[in-house]
Amino acid sequence: MKEEVEYQSLPLSCFEAAQCLRKSREFYQCGNVFPRRVIDGTIEKLESYNDMELWKQLADKPEKIEESLWEYLHYG
Repeated sequence: MKEEVEYQSLPLSCFEAAQCLRKSREFYQCGNVFPRRVIDGTIEKLESYNDMELWKQLADKPEKIEESLWEYLHYG
């Protein structure tokens, strides 16, 4: 029998990602892996995009979604 796996959805915006990071900051700061100032700076940067409603604005514009992905999605 195949077991169903439940996946959590990814944040819909940088602003939402900042909220998630704020909630889980203790995990990342444990053992000083990421210093508090790095987490604070990342949260500040993510919130600065002010993109809370961007997904609604782009819902019916697939070409704009693709443009945004190419511009902002980076692989390490």
